[in-house]
Amino acid sequence: MSASDSAYRDQIDTRSEHWATTLMDKHVNHYEFMVTYWKKAKVDKFIFGAFTENVPRDTMNEIGTRHARLINAVVGGTPAYDADIWEGDVLLEIAGEPVRGEKGYSDLLEAHAGQEINFTIWRGGDVYDVPVQLNSPQ
Repeated sequence: MSASDSAYRDQIDTRSEHWATTLMDKHVNHYEFMVTYWKKAKVDKFIFGAFTENVPRDTMNEIGTRHARLINAVVGGTPAYDADIWEGDVLLEIAGEPVRGEKGYSDLLEAHAGQEINFTIWRGGDVYDVPVQLNSPQ
C-alpha cells in the first residue's frame, strides 16, 4: 500500500501478526453554486425594522463599549427607515438601556413596542440620540 492511499487504514491482526487493510468510507461534497431563497415580508410586522449583528472588536474598542449591535440592514417603510437609521450605524442604547447581544436587542424592542423612544447610535465617530416611534406588535 502506498502512502497516497489515504482512504485505507492498516490494522494489525494480533493473533497472526499479519497486516489487514480496511476500506474507509470517505465522502467529499463539492458545490459549484449556492441557492438562497428569500420571502418578502410584510412591513407592518416589524417593530423597528433593522437587522443587527455583533460589532467587530476593533470598532468596539474605538467606541469604548462592549454592549452594542451593528446595523447590517434596514427595511424600507419601517420605523428604522423613517428615523434615518443607516446600515453601518452602531446601536448603543435603546431607551437609555445598553444593548446586550441579539436577545437583549429584541427584548428591548418588544418591551417598548408602540412607544416613541430614543435610540443612541454611533455613526462615523459621533454619537446621536434619534427619536423613533416603534410599531406595535401584530
